[in-house]
Amino acid sequence: MRKTINTDKPRLTITGCAAEAVRAALLAKIAPPTVVLCAFDVETGEMPADMVHAVSPHDSDDFTADKILDALADRGWIALAGEDLTPAEERVLRDRLLDLGYIE
Repeated sequence: MRKTINTDKPRLTITGCAAEAVRAALLAKIAPPTVVLCAFDVETGEMPADMVHAVSPHDSDDFTADKILDALADRGWIALAGEDLTPAEERVLRDRLLDLGYIE
C-alpha cells in the first residue's frame, strides 16, 4: 500500500527496527501540555523527510520518543512543557486559539 505524502507539511521520518512502536510512543507524547507550533507528518520507512531519526536498537521506544521530542523542540516544531514561550511562539499559539474559536 502506497502512502500519500502531504508536501505542505514538514515531515519527520522514523527508521529502524522499532519505528512503528516509536511513532506510536511519540504521538502519545505530543499532547497537552506540549504545544505543536508547526503541523507535521510522522512517517516510518524510507521516505524523503525534513528530519530523519534512526531508532537505536539499544534505546527503548519511550526514550527514543523523548529524544525525538527534544529534536522537534530544537527545530521549533513544538514547545515542550516547562519551557517559556518566546513572544513569537506566544503569537503563534494565540493565533491558533483564535482560529479555533477558543479565545476572542
